[in-house]
Amino acid sequence: MKSERVLPILVYCDAAISILSIAVNRALAGLSPSPPASVASGDIVLTTLWMAVNAATVLAWIGLLNLWRPARAIYFWTWVATLLLLPLESAWIFAPVGYMLDSAATLVGGAVLGLLFFSEAGAPFARPAIGSGATEARV
Repeated sequence: MKSERVLPILVYCDAAISILSIAVNRALAGLSPSPPASVASGDIVLTTLWMAVNAATVLAWIGLLNLWRPARAIYFWTWVATLLLLPLESAWIFAPVGYMLDSAATLVGGAVLGLLFFSEAGAPFARPAIGSGATEARV
C-alpha cells in the first residue's frame, strides 16, 4: 500500500484513538482513588494551553486530510507543545483501557510524523525548493 493512501487512514485512526482515549479517561476518572484537587490559577493556565494544543491538533488533522500545506508544521508543533506541557502536569492516574488507548494514540501519531517527514506522503506539505522554476522571480 502506498504511503499516500496510508496517511489518511493513520490520521483518521489518530483522531479516533485520541478522542476515545480522552473520553475513556474522563469517564473512568471517578473510579480512581485520587482525592479531588483544588483549582489554582496555574491549573487554569495549563488547561487553557492544553485546550489550545488540542484545537491546533484538530486543525492539523483536518489540514492533513485536505493536503493543506501548513498542516504538517502545525501537527509537528502540536507534538512539541505536548512534550513541553507534559512535565508541567500533575500525576495522572489512568484506567488500564485508557492507558492502552493513550499509548496507541502516541504510536499512531509517531507513525503519522514518520510518514510526513520520511516518505513521499509528505511531498504535498513540503515547501518548493529554492531555485525551482515555481519560486524564481523573473527579471
